[in-house]
Amino acid sequence: MLSKVLPLFSFDPQNSMERPDGHGTAFRIDPWATCATAFHVLEDLLLPNRALDGFDLKPNLRVVALEIGGIAAYGTIALPKDAWRPISGAYLPGGIHTPLTFTDPVRVHNLTELCSLRILPRQQPMGGTPFLPMALRGWQPSLGETVLALGYPGLDLTKDRKKKADHLPIETRLYASFGKIIHIQAADLASSRPWPIIRVDVEWSGGMSGGPVINAAGNVVGLVSTGTSGDTIGTATIFSGWGMATRVFGTVDPDNPGWFGCFDVFDKAGKLRGVGQSPSEVQEYANKGDFFEIRKITMNWQTQEHMDL
Repeated sequence: MLSKVLPLFSFDPQNSMERPDGHGTAFRIDPWATCATAFHVLEDLLLPNRALDGFDLKPNLRVVALEIGGIAAYGTIALPKDAWRPISGAYLPGGIHTPLTFTDPVRVHNLTELCSLRILPRQQPMGGTPFLPMALRGWQPSLGETVLALGYPGLDLTKDRKKKADHLPIETRLYASFGKIIHIQAADLASSRPWPIIRVDVEWSGGMSGGPVINAAGNVVGLVSTGTSGDTIGTATIFSGWGMATRVFGTVDPDNPGWFGCFDVFDKAGKLRGVGQSPSEVQEYANKGDFFEIRKITMNWQTQEHMDL
């Protein structure tokens, strides 16, 4: 599970000896290293770009995930050199708030609470990056239903940066927390925060924000949206009930957890010989052998069962 659920940190590359700041949790959702997290985890780290048509990280800031693979240790360990994984791509479907007066700054506005990141693993497995199956449609929450959230509470978060102890080791611990749904709120496009949410009778600490919320079937049905230490109610943004999740997480088959939309190349006997995210990617397979056709399909990654799209 440590390879599927990752803590997120930021640091100043001009001051590499300073302690990184912890922000939240991301989790892997497909075999191509795509990850999901909550938009608000990165919101305060972003600025509108000059063209006001996108976002940039604040100056002198980098965002990374910490991947320690299968290492589970009690005590202090030395991190491998490649444990800090950079963000190699992102889809941040937010907005830009333009104030009515010149005295207030233009700022990033959270419109979806969903965010897609690409975080390449330390070593790419032959079968693709390990992932958690997602149910983007079909699941409907019910009062009293139990859900599970995963994340990294704390992450050395400190409200007083002057008291950060740079000499101490970074503490990360993957935490699992069960709770029962006590409130369901449908999507409201007229609201400033229009996403559908559930509230759960459990404490989800701040570092768990962005972590997966899993139903009894073992599928990710949402992500932790708010978590505050000492608060006995956690909030999750859920995927079903509006269409935004299918846009943000476009590789995932929204109706079949563990299935993905992709392009495959088949030989003349109809046997699947290569998989990719685009026709040009699988064309490389086709150029290497006597292959017959390229199809757009949805495929169960574990069984390789597939259907044409």
